[in-house]
Amino acid sequence: MKKWYMFTAIVMVAFVLVGCSKDEATTESATANTTAPATISPAESATLQDGVYFAMEDAFDNYSGWKHAVTVVVEGGKIASVDFDAAHKDGGESKKAKSLAGTYGMNGEAGTWVEQADRGVEYLIANYEANGTATPDAIAGISMTISPLFVLATEALAQGPVGYGPYVDGAYYAEEAEYSKSWKYTGDFTVIGGYIVSAKLDAVNENGGDTKRAKSLDGSYGMNGAAGTWFEQAVRIENALIENQGVGSISFEGGKTDDIAGVSITAVTLFDLAEQALVLR
Repeated sequence: MKKWYMFTAIVMVAFVLVGCSKDEATTESATANTTAPATISPAESATLQDGVYFAMEDAFDNYSGWKHAVTVVVEGGKIASVDFDAAHKDGGESKKAKSLAGTYGMNGEAGTWVEQADRGVEYLIANYEANGTATPDAIAGISMTISPLFVLATEALAQGPVGYGPYVDGAYYAEEAEYSKSWKYTGDFTVIGGYIVSAKLDAVNENGGDTKRAKSLDGSYGMNGAAGTWFEQAVRIENALIENQGVGSISFEGGKTDDIAGVSITAVTLFDLAEQALVLR
């Protein structure tokens, strides 16, 4: 998927990641985001344009399944607040929401994920005037990987203010009203900063058993043509929804489209489910 917010950046010569904690090792990759863009210099900090800035990672981490996102609010030319969160490839509650509810499963000596994330945000805001958005070697009270916060804050500020997205933050689910050829399609979505960060298309069978996604992944669905398996095409549709934040300029004919490369299956379903599920601001 093409990067959602592209900008020209000078890659930092050295970049040190804060290691993952033992509690985090089962859910997060220690190698996520090893490439850092150029930092926003302290001189630029006094010239920030007021507004809401947003950036999210290109893809979900192959190990943990999470994709981080950052929302930065600038007031009076200074950073007023930063929201650091993540969405899972399967949709559902964001990482912050799960951590606050006690269902994320990370609570070691340094505290929960959200407690450590808040310390990273506090450090970024407090030290921005002097350090820009450079990732520190270490922050007191943080043992998890915190680099995505600083990388995405840099990217968001370089992109410029974009405002909040059109949707209300949260986890959403929708399903078709009826089965068609034994299948009923479902959609799971996660919204952060007003933007769709995660979307998952699947289908359940009226006779029970595995979902269409699961059957496609294990090779038992029996669809693997020139455009790939059902799962591979579903992921392309999901990416298109996230890139366009809805239908955008995509046109459909009979539920299919030529505007998403490598997709021959019915693509409109996920967009219809998103429209059904998501709540506008």
